[in-house]
Amino acid sequence: MKNTRKPKIKKTYILFLFAFIFLFPGIIYSFIINPYNNYKTASTIDNSSSIFYNPAGLALTQDFNIYFNLSSIHSKIRNTSLAFSFFLGGLGYENFEIEDKEYDIYHLAVPGYFNFFGQTVYFGLANKWYTINKSHPYTFGLSFLTRCFNHISLGFVYDNLNKKNIHYNNNDSTIKKTSLGLGFFRNRVMLSLDNIALGKFYYDNNIYQASLEPVSGLLLNLTYFDLKDEKKLFAGVKIKFPHFGIEYYNSDKYSKNHNFELSYHAKTYKTFFSIGGQVTEIKISGLLTDSEQFSFFGITSSGAQRILENLNKCLDDDSIKGVILNIGSIATTSYGGIGGLVYEIREKIIQLKSRGKYIVAYLETGGSTEEYYLASAANKIVFSSFAALSELGISIKVLKLKGLLDKIGISFEVIQSGQDKNSLNPFTKEIDSEQEEKIKNSVEDSFDLFVKSVSGQRLINIKDIKNLIEEQPVLDTETLIKNHWIDSVGYKEKAYEVMAKLLNKSKVYGILETDVKRIEYLKKDWNENPIVDIVNIYGP
Repeated sequence: MKNTRKPKIKKTYILFLFAFIFLFPGIIYSFIINPYNNYKTASTIDNSSSIFYNPAGLALTQDFNIYFNLSSIHSKIRNTSLAFSFFLGGLGYENFEIEDKEYDIYHLAVPGYFNFFGQTVYFGLANKWYTINKSHPYTFGLSFLTRCFNHISLGFVYDNLNKKNIHYNNNDSTIKKTSLGLGFFRNRVMLSLDNIALGKFYYDNNIYQASLEPVSGLLLNLTYFDLKDEKKLFAGVKIKFPHFGIEYYNSDKYSKNHNFELSYHAKTYKTFFSIGGQVTEIKISGLLTDSEQFSFFGITSSGAQRILENLNKCLDDDSIKGVILNIGSIATTSYGGIGGLVYEIREKIIQLKSRGKYIVAYLETGGSTEEYYLASAANKIVFSSFAALSELGISIKVLKLKGLLDKIGISFEVIQSGQDKNSLNPFTKEIDSEQEEKIKNSVEDSFDLFVKSVSGQRLINIKDIKNLIEEQPVLDTETLIKNHWIDSVGYKEKAYEVMAKLLNKSKVYGILETDVKRIEYLKKDWNENPIVDIVNIYGP
């Protein structure tokens, strides 16, 4: 039967159409630039354009970042700006032509930070090399930035400390810039003020800026230049994609004043304008411990905290709609039963489902209780054709060595206090009724947890689950399908087909787990996250 359903308009196409309509005029007219460029206030700076406005801001980004600006104001002035930053600093370049003078400015900024009375203060050392016709002056400057409160940012720039009268307007080039920024609602609303002092302070030589982000990734900006020799208003719109930003500005004073900006950042921005429907694959196998443990031959155990961290990224990232869990053979260090780390991972999987994410579990080799316990939390379970479930249930093995020690004539004496101090009991006595009762209760509790969890997620009667486990020690794929324990049989490609069906797509395009590990999100707010250190202690 032919499918007559109309194809759904992709969100991606809508986003690019939106960007094209709003930004195309800026691209067409942006051939020459305003000397102020697309101005950024010194306290709210957030990308590699910090090189031009406040180099101390580079210490905040600490990722690979590219900024390009192209604008227009009258055909007599031509200017472009390009900058990129990295962990150790940033480089920038500007070019413009005014009154028959061509200016080339090369920037080198070195950022850093220090603590001052419990507050982090960021600083930047600015170096500039000018080429003005045939002259080549060099200047340096110093800048600071601190976000001492959750909603307040302070910036100070002292530029061109060693040179004067090198700018096109022949004014004193020693610039002192003091900036105040206010951010509210996780910086969805930002207000800022920059006071520009050319040689000496003027209270009425200011630049005001207001920014509103009504939807994540869509920013509306107003910048008003209230300067002694010029007054003008800029209005602009900026769209932030996960790794790119596109911005268009226009001025009310000049009909041919257009600004266009393009930026790239390695960190991911959480935005409405992201390509949705992505699928990631996360591997869960091996010995699960609190953190990854290494040897000279590689990783010896899987870090559950890393797995949980990756699942959290999937939870918070709206572009990731599906997660394929590649579940291999699992072992834990728990004393029998279902390990606490396995339980915690399963709870995170259920939380992902509650947020509208689709989960497909793929078990290539089948497994036992803990493997299926994890898989049962998924929307769909795919089994390999040759896989099976075996040894379902909970068991605890107790090691007793007293009989062996008696036979070889060794007496083991222990001094201990309290009835629960029984770690050395294997060397001193056989199992007594009290210890046997504790072990029995632990086994029953863990088994009830397993059965109820599987029943709740797979909608299978508890009695049917228990009967099947008791009747058949090994459950092959045919039995599992018949009793609704799994949904499909096939290889990993089958898991992607099942995910595509859940997402109502013909095919899914996924991202690898290694990519999820590398994702770092750009912070929207200014307050620093509290640092919590986890110390793992193993061994005797």
